Amino acid sequence: MEKPYERDIDEALVDIDGNCLPWEKPHARAYPAMASALGRAAGLPYEQMVREMRQVYTRHGTIEYAALVQEMDSFQIPPKLPSGKKRDKLLRRQQELIDLVRKARKKAMAGVNDGPYKNVKKLLKVLRANHLDITALSDAPKNLAFLRLKTSRLLDKFDRVIGTRSPSDELFDPRFHMEDKPFPIPVLESDLPKPYSNLEKLRHVTAEEVSRNFIMIGNSMYSDDGLARRNGMLFYHSLWEDGTAEDRAILAEFAPEALPAAAEQTVKKEPLITHPGYEMVDVEDPLLIIEDLHRRQLITLTPEP
Repeated sequence: MEKPYERDIDEALVDIDGNCLPWEKPHARAYPAMASALGRAAGLPYEQMVREMRQVYTRHGTIEYAALVQEMDSFQIPPKLPSGKKRDKLLRRQQELIDLVRKARKKAMAGVNDGPYKNVKKLLKVLRANHLDITALSDAPKNLAFLRLKTSRLLDKFDRVIGTRSPSDELFDPRFHMEDKPFPIPVLESDLPKPYSNLEKLRHVTAEEVSRNFIMIGNSMYSDDGLARRNGMLFYHSLWEDGTAEDRAILAEFAPEALPAAAEQTVKKEPLITHPGYEMVDVEDPLLIIEDLHRRQLITLTPEP
């Protein structure tokens, strides 16, 4: 009989989107609403707005790039345009469109983005009671990932957040600046999105420590599963994301056309090889993760205070 892989977990990596919080369903409503609002306000075709949005997202390698309007072809302000009344007028119009998109996005997501999935808080509570560090992972810009946890009232359940690079505050209205505000928990920046997140550097651990001491909870069979494979983690593949094929088809219209160039180069240099410690478990409810960890004697259901 094959000897079980030795584990002694002390950290849980939890992908935010689709595991803690709904992502596909609310965003499949948000992006068309944003494109429609921009098209109506500017008198431009919806299809053109979709195309320009996708161009911005492709350039930055993420569908959640926040400085969207400022970089769309139809609304950019020529960098060589000197200060004066014309530039001030364009800046005011740009800000109006940014606020319009923000409101359209929020309205479209209302009712389908109201909080965490059932039993997620219970799962995080049990992991914390067992003295595990809990790291929130996201391929979204780190500031956006932080805000998502804050608004959903999950922030106090995590020890840190790891996201990708956020746009500079210089691109935003001063009301939304974050760089001068202290974060209540560490907010770290990964050089690359999953599955190539630089965990060893960010968490100051070795590859072997990640394999034996970390678990991964996620729903993506590319990014989350890939991260677990290359690091040899016990991976809980969550199946409770409630997006539909129609939702995914809508999102595909806006999604980047390819991986960011940096990620493509990483794939060429570092092929995704499965570490021998890798193991995947499908779970349909967060409580099943608790049960499986307890069965493996990696946690106790009644931890000491």
